[in-house]
Amino acid sequence: MNVFNLSISKAEVYRILHNSKSLRDQKTMELKSYLSQFKDELDAYGIDYAYLASQFIKEYYATQRTDNQS
Repeated sequence: MNVFNLSISKAEVYRILHNSKSLRDQKTMELKSYLSQFKDELDAYGIDYAYLASQFIKEYYATQRTDNQS
């Protein structure tokens, strides 16, 4: 993710989201924990890391539903 030139690893976010052993709540907590490391960077752009994590989770599960319906 380099939209704002952040150091967030797309691979790490992908790993967290696609961990089939984790439930949705666990994925959310792990993603929030990971993104909290970048709180200062995100704050500079007015982005709340908890909100960003919830958006990643929401998008991930919306995509999963769409893929399963095809």
